[in-house]
This record gives sequence, structure tokens and C-alpha cells, in this order.
Amino acid sequence: MPQVRTLEQRNPFRSPCWRFDRVLTLVSHRPSPLPASRLYDDRYIRAYRDFLLRAEQAPGRDEQWALGARNPGMFYAHLLHHHPDQEYRNLLQARILSGLSSEEIAIRYLGTIPDAVHWYERLFFDVRDRLTCVDYIIKVIIGRWEDRQANRNGVLSAYQSDMMLKLFGYWGGPVILDFVVSAGTGLLKPKTADECGQWFDQLWERLVRTKSATAMYAHPFDRTTINSLFDAHYRLLDMAKQAETSGVAAQEYHKNVEMCLQSLTWNFGQRASDTKNALQRKYDTTAVEPRAAEMLELAAGVEPKQLTVDMTTDSEA
Repeated sequence: MPQVRTLEQRNPFRSPCWRFDRVLTLVSHRPSPLPASRLYDDRYIRAYRDFLLRAEQAPGRDEQWALGARNPGMFYAHLLHHHPDQEYRNLLQARILSGLSSEEIAIRYLGTIPDAVHWYERLFFDVRDRLTCVDYIIKVIIGRWEDRQANRNGVLSAYQSDMMLKLFGYWGGPVILDFVVSAGTGLLKPKTADECGQWFDQLWERLVRTKSATAMYAHPFDRTTINSLFDAHYRLLDMAKQAETSGVAAQEYHKNVEMCLQSLTWNFGQRASDTKNALQRKYDTTAVEPRAAEMLELAAGVEPKQLTVDMTTDSEA
């Protein structure tokens, strides 16, 4: 497409809605809107600029819908972008990041025409040509790690929930995204009342897995939370070593890993302190800073010799 603004197309910090931003610059210029350039503005920019200017002159809803009939795909994309339900847009963007085609997204998830998803991606979420550019997707589209952390109460904001959907969609693909969005996806519907209990058990298990994965992505690690992670890591390494030396079946090993991960507790503040063993609490109150490997030993109930030496030296000083 030689008409596309090549500088913006190759910009390593390109906004996914750069075409929309360009249109707003043109139509909001005063005292009169600026014309689109046939050399630098592609057909999406020119068509949407024309639509917005005409829509300003349309006095009512019927007139605007009649105007949209000229290009239904662009009109539906316009409705999607300006709809008050932000989560609907977040889901659409996560579907695009998962690698699904416009046809699959439109027919399977939105109930609209494929051209609507195509125009939405072109105008408001231009990422398809960079889905293999991992750093760009992570830093520009998904954002900084600090931006997707939960607040002090451990609650995700709407913005952070959007980032989590994008993470799961991009890394996990469409199947994982379906699992996250609706834990009931793929579950067989009960045919009798006796099957309802099993259905709820399976749903509960899926919800727990989804929430725990979200916590892993969103919550930061500090001196209170890292001990639980180290403890789980130590047990995973120990089980892996036992599996290697004893020849235990891989299936049994995987089962043990799953049980270990399920026992991982994500606690904060006083609750996190209460889960520590005596050795961990002992060094929390001293000036001695255990290293990562030493924290693993403390979580396993073993006091490293070097820590004892450091503690004696510190008290003598």
C-alpha cells in the first residue's frame, strides 16, 4: 500500500489507533477541517474522515444509520469504538491479539460482518502486521509491568483487567482466551439434576485456575509474598530430583507438581507473615538479608550456616 504513511508504519512506538488519531487531527482543525492527503493518507483515513464530517451534519439517528449504509463495515467499527461498554472493545482487541481472523471474530464472537472487524483493526487497533514483534506487543500494546499490577487491596482496575485479557490472548491464543473469558466454555451441559454437582465442581476448578494465573501475572513479589513462591519452587525442584533418581512415572510427577502449585498461597501483610515458619520469621526481624538460595533453604526449614555467621558478626559489631 504505497499510500500508507510509511513513517508511522515503521514507527517502533506506533500507537494502535494512529489512523484514528490522524482523522481527529484533520476533522478538529479550526477554523475549518483539513483535507486528507492522497499521498500520505490511505483509504481508511480518507473514508473515516469523510464519514465523521458527514455525521456531524446528520441531525438524527436515522440519518446517521442511512449514512452508515454506504460502508457498513466502517460504520459498525465506529459503533464498536464509541460504545459505552469498554469491556466489549477489550474483548475484541484481545481476540485480535490471539491471532484469530476477522471472519472468525465477527461470526463466532460478535455476530456481525467480517468487514466490521477489519475496519476496527485498521482504524483503532492496528496490530496484525506486528503480532510477531514480541517486544512491541508487550511494551506498547500491553504496557508496563507497573501499569498492570493490582492496587493495594489486590483488586484489578478496568484498565488492568484489559491488560490481563490481552496477555492471555497473546500468549495463550484463542483457546486460552476462551477459557479465561468464560470458564464454562466446553463444559457439557447437565442433562439431569444429578449431573449439576459435577458441572459446578468443574466450573469451580476452572475458575480457581484462571484466578491463580491472573494473580501470578498481576501481583508484585516482595519480602512477604516471595517466601511462598520460593517454598513452592523448592518443592518443585525436590520432586523433579526424586522423579529423575527414582524413575517415577511422568504422570505421577505432573500430579505432584499440580498439587504443589495448588498449595501456593498468595497472602499479603499480616496474613503472609502468619504463613512463615519460625526460621523465616527469625530473619525478618534482623538486619541480615538472606540471599535467594538462602531463602529457599529457610522456606524448607533449613538454616544456612553463612546466615548464622552473618548474624553473629552483626551482633558483635
